[in-house]
Amino acid sequence: MSSSTIEDDKRELRELALRYARACDAHDAAEFAAIFTEDGEIVSPGHTMTGRDQIVAVVPSALKSMYLRTMHMVHNDLVWVEGDTARGETYCTAHHLTKESDTKASDYIMSIIYDNQFRKVDGRWYFSHRKLNLRWSKTDTVDLSAG
Repeated sequence: MSSSTIEDDKRELRELALRYARACDAHDAAEFAAIFTEDGEIVSPGHTMTGRDQIVAVVPSALKSMYLRTMHMVHNDLVWVEGDTARGETYCTAHHLTKESDTKASDYIMSIIYDNQFRKVDGRWYFSHRKLNLRWSKTDTVDLSAG
């Protein structure tokens, strides 16, 4: 494999983390379907979703029903390519707003490190496994009047 191909792979793998964050915030089921393998898995504290169909059916609708809005911000994102598989580690800060009044919301802030496994299928990279490791969390109050 040439170094430019490895760099292209790394760029595509890092973009998956950005697409995942956007899919969470936009409640985008089609995007979740586009970034996970058919047998993909998400593991979070107390819950595991197995298979693309379950991920698509659960994650976007759960986030939409549980929170007023969310904002997932991707930070450090490292990937290691090994042929048609790869592994990675993504740092993320995730904000989850719950409305308290017309002008105030509770913001549940999660500091996360995702352990990722990827698989290349028909020339495209997908998540095959994503484990959410919650490092710590806190809750703040935010002003909704700004937007």
